[in-house]
Amino acid sequence: MQRENFIKNSLYTIGGLSLGLAGEMFVGERETEKKIQQQKEKDKVLQESEYIRDPNTGILIAKEIPDEFRSENLNYEDLHLKVLSQESFLHVPTPGLYLPFIISLIDAYKRKIPLFDENDNKLTNSEIEKVYYDLIKYPPYRTFLNARFVQGTGFKGLDIEKIVGLKKIIIGSHYNGLSFIPAQGEKKVVRVEREPLEECLWDDCYIDLRKDNFNRQGLPLEKARSKVGKRVGEGYEGDEWEKNPYIFYAHPEKDHVISVFDSGSLGYCLGCSDTDKSAVDDRSAGPYFKKGVHPYTVDVKSRLSVQ
Repeated sequence: MQRENFIKNSLYTIGGLSLGLAGEMFVGERETEKKIQQQKEKDKVLQESEYIRDPNTGILIAKEIPDEFRSENLNYEDLHLKVLSQESFLHVPTPGLYLPFIISLIDAYKRKIPLFDENDNKLTNSEIEKVYYDLIKYPPYRTFLNARFVQGTGFKGLDIEKIVGLKKIIIGSHYNGLSFIPAQGEKKVVRVEREPLEECLWDDCYIDLRKDNFNRQGLPLEKARSKVGKRVGEGYEGDEWEKNPYIFYAHPEKDHVISVFDSGSLGYCLGCSDTDKSAVDDRSAGPYFKKGVHPYTVDVKSRLSVQ
């Protein structure tokens, strides 16, 4: 027994170094390496996060307009088709979703509130500034929102129509008076829902970006109370816009859609656009003629339930 204990103890001591201690040192190094690797993976996820969690609704909205949803020749409906054809459950936000998000983004830029990405990581000031510059200060695209105005029973005889999904229709199947012509194929078209337009401001003017200045459908209720000065986003220390952000608004028109864009002289605008015009034909967008849509999706835990 004594011999066995001697051999056992000898195996744990070589050259005065305890293998038990060496083992602990080795394990400790491995744990440190593991933590470093975990931090690298976390940083990678943070870097690759493409969405911001909207503090108003919890939806995840893209930090910028993805390249595949920017176009020089696609119109409103074409861009919706492109978004809804993705396999990532993406949607185009309505004004009622987008405008409160923009107001929250401004508050975050002014350090009033924090913003978080889809992994619940807090955005840095530089990340917030980049999104702010891309979406508000110098937006390079006319961004379509999910709202078309059509004849109806609501305010000023209009309804507001939104695209809620896709449906397939058969192409070429018809009766020509003599015989039945079989289908030549099928294609996807948008599926829409509509509701009466709620009362909103019916003027082309500046409006304040306050959450209480918008109805449920995301349209303003009153003109700007603030003194309108420099173009939106060009504020300096003490500028009125820094205290009371405002944008230019063009009221709804039949068969037009809502979009946000940089008009140049008027700055950041919320207004109507002809749905059938391609970007290069729509001169109302000021110096920028490209169009796009700014998609959102729901929380990753809920994506499978989205239709």
